[in-house]
Formats: sequence, C-alpha cells, structure tokens
Amino acid sequence: ITVLLITGKHPFYSTVVPKIHERICTGLYHITLDNEMSLNARNFVRAIFSVDPEFRISILGLMKHPFLQDERCKELDVELLYDKNSKKLALLS
Repeated sequence: ITVLLITGKHPFYSTVVPKIHERICTGLYHITLDNEMSLNARNFVRAIFSVDPEFRISILGLMKHPFLQDERCKELDVELLYDKNSKKLALLS
C-alpha cells in the first residue's frame, strides 16, 4: 500500500489474481521511480522489495528511514510499538 500511495501505481499489477500472488512471492514488481520522486522516496521504495528477509529492511529501519524522518512526517507525532510475542504492530499517538 505504501508504494501505491507514493507512486500511484500497483507494483504487482495483473488482471489475474494468482499472477499477483506469484509476483508478490517472487518479488517481481514494476514501478517507475521517476525523477519527480525525491531520492529518499525512491530509496524507501527499493528498501521494502527484497523477498529475502535476511536482506529486507526491518520495520524499525523503515521507521528511521530518512523518507519518514521528513519534518512533515515528524509533525504527526506517532510512535511505533512492535510486540514480538504477538508479532503485531501498534501505532500510539
């Protein structure tokens, strides 16, 4: 959803639902990271698409990413809490 909000396009688009699932599982995506996007936005999008969890950026890494550290994002005053036992995220404001 984040990439859809940033780029305005679905990265795994297909008219066939099983094909969408296949593209998600294999990491086969198509997005245009054009020059109208900030460098931080492009790096943020790239950071979330690694299929291998060993190389994929963590949720805490994403929250600390310069794209989300923009002053406009800081004004939201939102705190992220990750419960390792339930493996759920909670946003506290």
